[in-house]
Amino acid sequence: MTDLINQLTPFTLQLIIVLVVLVLQSVIASVQIKGTTHFFRFYCQRLSEKVNNQHNGTQQQKIAGAAATLITVIPIIIILWLFEDFVEVPVLWHSLLLFFALSGSGAQRMASLLITSINKQENNSAKAHLQPWVLRDTSTLSSMGLCKACIEMLWLNYLQRQFLVIVIYLLIGPIAAIFYRILLEIHYSWNTKIEKYQYFGKFVGKIISLLQWLPALILSIELNFLMLSRTNRANAQSISSHISRLSSDYLLATAAKINHIQLGGVALYQGQKLRRVSFNQTGSQPSTKELSNTIKQLQLVKALNIGIIFSMLVLAMFISIAS
Repeated sequence: MTDLINQLTPFTLQLIIVLVVLVLQSVIASVQIKGTTHFFRFYCQRLSEKVNNQHNGTQQQKIAGAAATLITVIPIIIILWLFEDFVEVPVLWHSLLLFFALSGSGAQRMASLLITSINKQENNSAKAHLQPWVLRDTSTLSSMGLCKACIEMLWLNYLQRQFLVIVIYLLIGPIAAIFYRILLEIHYSWNTKIEKYQYFGKFVGKIISLLQWLPALILSIELNFLMLSRTNRANAQSISSHISRLSSDYLLATAAKINHIQLGGVALYQGQKLRRVSFNQTGSQPSTKELSNTIKQLQLVKALNIGIIFSMLVLAMFISIAS
């Protein structure tokens, strides 16, 4: 077994690890839908209570947020980097790191439960299903609002917690993937949509926005390709107007246009109404039908990306054997 592993190139091993970990994550997602990052988010909350003084100026809050991010991330990464030298089987260590970096699967199963609850007119149950997965307050949402929030969550969850993690892992390595995932959890904890974090969370928010811009564009292109979207020129210009923003807006704009629905708009965050970017205002309001379509579209995009990874693996192994 060890001899076989030694014969494979590092990139080939990376591709194999990705496929194995994705299979494990899908099995876990079929029986568990709750996240495993509660302790870290609790830490972030307590840290912000210590260092985030809202009576300070905006620049001081930004500096405090940047410092809090660095003192949280850097020690963890240094420890993991130093520990790697003592690992006897790097493949298992890298698999473990990627497994934790990809934690938080189960969004699609939750969405299916939400559809069932809405169809049974059990809105309170549907709100309870969705709330752990979104930052916004779901208590006042109608069935339409629940569907809209869930559609947005599904695309962003896949972009941020899976697709981007795998891209970073393949391009840079497992330590970088863990580094990104820690930053993402800090961003979730100190999201600038919450009033008390609007300046404190700027630093980590900008980093996440910068990292996800190109992957969001790639996913948008894949979605258009798979759905054989025939957007007219005006629609294409409307979607492309979001490219200049360092955010995931392009992906949500594409999903809204393809499904002919409205996304974005006003949302409630801890009692505060926030007017967000609106997508496809001429579209209809989403329902469980569009949510079901989104689940199917997301499955197609996932299948395409797994197929790309598998094709890369076959090509890499062929090149390795040929050489």
